[in-house]
Amino acid sequence: MNRNTKYKFSTVKAVKASMAQFAAYQRAARTKFDFDDITMDFYRKFTNWLARKGYTINSIGKCIKDLKNILANAQEDGLHETEEYKRRKFKVTAEEADNIYLTREELAAIAAVDLSKLSKGYSDARDLFLAGCWLAQRISDYNHLSPSNIETRTEQVVVDGQVVAQERIYINLIQQKTGVRVIFQQTRS
Repeated sequence: MNRNTKYKFSTVKAVKASMAQFAAYQRAARTKFDFDDITMDFYRKFTNWLARKGYTINSIGKCIKDLKNILANAQEDGLHETEEYKRRKFKVTAEEADNIYLTREELAAIAAVDLSKLSKGYSDARDLFLAGCWLAQRISDYNHLSPSNIETRTEQVVVDGQVVAQERIYINLIQQKTGVRVIFQQTRS
């Protein structure tokens, strides 16, 4: 990572997670790797170790991508002259991921589950999960929703040729990853 570049908290957190795996691998291998140790042999052993731990192809690819970025920046800073990580075979792996989703009926079934005999935390977790599903936002966005994100407005709308006052709820948030402001609107029936 370039010292002069400002990174988002979520980016730093993701890279730290990759580097935690690198550190765990060093402990497992009982060695401390230097730049010159990052070879094709290292690559094969590290990716195999991650695979044996149950990491997906995409997760392994993310660890390698972060490692390659760190190596590139360190090389730019004159900390090493290693070129192995640039080889074509020292690649970032990826596969198409299945987009799994719940249907409206499944979401309604989750909402209908009686959690009244359990502690309030269960219903709060369920409600937060459902809000995330209906808003189609990342967990990093919907996990931080608060009443300050919700606004109720009474607006004049045309219904069947008549102007009527209608209450609408708006959820306004700035996405953590992209910095984009998103506004959701729901009409009360």
